[in-house]
Amino acid sequence: MVRVFYYSFGRSDTIIPSMRNTQIMLKHGWRAIRSDVFRPPKHPLLLSVLIGSGIQCLLATFYTLLMAWIGCISFSNTLELLSPAILSYITSAGTAGYISAVIFKTMDGKNYIMNIILTPALIPGVFLSLAYILNSISLSVFTSSTPPETFELLLAMWLLLLCPLSYVGSYFGFKREALQLPVKPSKIPRQIPEHKIFRYPLMGVAVASGLIFFTITVPIFIFLDCLRTHHVNESYAYAMIYFTLTILLCIQVSVYLCHLYLCAENYHWWWRAFLVGGSVAAPILLYSCYFYLIRTSYSYDAYNLTYFIIYFGYCNILAIYVCLMIGSVTFIAAFIYVKFAYQYVDIDIVQV
Repeated sequence: MVRVFYYSFGRSDTIIPSMRNTQIMLKHGWRAIRSDVFRPPKHPLLLSVLIGSGIQCLLATFYTLLMAWIGCISFSNTLELLSPAILSYITSAGTAGYISAVIFKTMDGKNYIMNIILTPALIPGVFLSLAYILNSISLSVFTSSTPPETFELLLAMWLLLLCPLSYVGSYFGFKREALQLPVKPSKIPRQIPEHKIFRYPLMGVAVASGLIFFTITVPIFIFLDCLRTHHVNESYAYAMIYFTLTILLCIQVSVYLCHLYLCAENYHWWWRAFLVGGSVAAPILLYSCYFYLIRTSYSYDAYNLTYFIIYFGYCNILAIYVCLMIGSVTFIAAFIYVKFAYQYVDIDIVQV
């Protein structure tokens, strides 16, 4: 990775100054798309909402692991774990609204009202709805399921705490100026050349999802084993280590693949930067199926059908949660890299 960046930045910086007198224009590579690299993507409203919700999931996970590591909470009791996790998620709503608003404004979005409404409504609403449906199914079999009064309390916390915090964050996000981009997009989009097979976006996303999934295999295995045995593992240090390694790997993979896309003169990097990390949801679901077939053995009666629905329902919640969290990390990393890279490109030597 260092060699690739050295070849793209260092070698070009040493050769290009000798070409200034001959006025040779760069027609290929990542410098050639300088006037298109910050062209707003399709569906900026949805992308900004997903990024804001992903940052909210990231902060909630970090706060929960940090409190468990320093001894404030214990994983031995499920309720003792879920309460701080839910509170961390709710208190992070202000950051989610702020990040979503800033990104939406940077993408030159216009419908501010929809962004303010969807940020606290879309993803938290999906989580709460799925949890309520799965718990209602579980109540028909398991007597130890969460009582309906708890979901009434969660609904009140969503409407009275999470939504107002998100609205306040969105207010301050739209009040500030948009992020200053190094260059404004041109009026006529540049034609994207044909890709070689190793530079196809879907192939890069698939490789990235595989690398990230192999890093989080152990935490996913522990989570699925907890669903099966109803016992929570108390490995705080390992959880923090895997969390940190996953974030660092996501940043590295995102920057590297984004650089390859730009070198291929493909400036549609916005959604692909998010999908680099978000696509890890697919192998998580496949691994959950493998875990269910290998680690469990149940007959097909009504009891086990209920367990089947509950198991894969919570696996889908986990996949969505990880998709948003890691996808937001890869997007932020790619955005910072692109902004930094094109901030120091000489306009005189680029064909626009």
